Amino acid sequence: MDNYLKLPFDCLYVDDITVFVNDKGHVMSFDGALAFCFCTSGSLRITTGEKEFVISRSETFFLLPTLSFTVLEVSDDFACYVLRADYDYYFQIMDGILDVRTQIQMSQHPYVALTEQQFNTLLPLLKTLHGRIELASRNTLPAREHALTRKLIISMVNTIAYELLHIYMDHMLDQVGTVELSRKEQITQDFIILVFQNYDQEREIAYYADKLCLTPHYLSSVIKQTTGANASELIRERVVSEAKRLLAGTSLSAKEIAARLNFANQSFFGRWFKRYAGVSPQRYRSGLVSGSGAAGAGAAEG
Repeated sequence: MDNYLKLPFDCLYVDDITVFVNDKGHVMSFDGALAFCFCTSGSLRITTGEKEFVISRSETFFLLPTLSFTVLEVSDDFACYVLRADYDYYFQIMDGILDVRTQIQMSQHPYVALTEQQFNTLLPLLKTLHGRIELASRNTLPAREHALTRKLIISMVNTIAYELLHIYMDHMLDQVGTVELSRKEQITQDFIILVFQNYDQEREIAYYADKLCLTPHYLSSVIKQTTGANASELIRERVVSEAKRLLAGTSLSAKEIAARLNFANQSFFGRWFKRYAGVSPQRYRSGLVSGSGAAGAGAAEG
């Protein structure tokens, strides 16, 4: 997702879904990112393993980093907009709006059919965003205009994100009482809630298994089956995301962040962060300041 403006997202117009599909029909995952598919014409039939969806005009689908699916059938006239955002950016948008349980419910029920009014609200916003990013990517702008354009585009995406959340929350209100979780889905939900509540102190899966009265092996197996990701990865993603947020949005020192996230010392935190984020905490923070670093910097803007 690296680009000229160093945006934490991109907006694609897709009329050939095969560019995202491997030779077995599996849609390639967007590593570390969440994507929103907004169908404008045609239809797409997909399966997530246990569930099957048909996505047609004015219908949407959220593609989570932990959710893999396979294309079963696609019409010749299928087209959609795909808004893809860094997971860190997504978390910072969601954390201030939805509680953990609603976020989990959203991840487990990613399909939403829009009303005609909702479709007509979102379509011009996505068209304008796509055009603005395309235009900006083809031009070298003066420093002052570069910064303004970046903030403008981030503001546009924030608006779209909030429109989507509003639509989804309305949709879920209509579904209250109709959603029943399987035993494994319930375990997954309880696990993720525990991670959100304890990630800053506990990073070992044994802790969460004990809280759920399960063995670590069984918990790991369930999480893998229901999300496609390892339980340890989900814990780690949450810690990395919070570390990045603290580095980007606060003046806390690396030592203070290490203490807040329950690392033994600053040195261990630095090595751990570099292993999973790709750069040291100092390099990550300095990259955000200079404008040349990680894409997640834009989340607090706009």
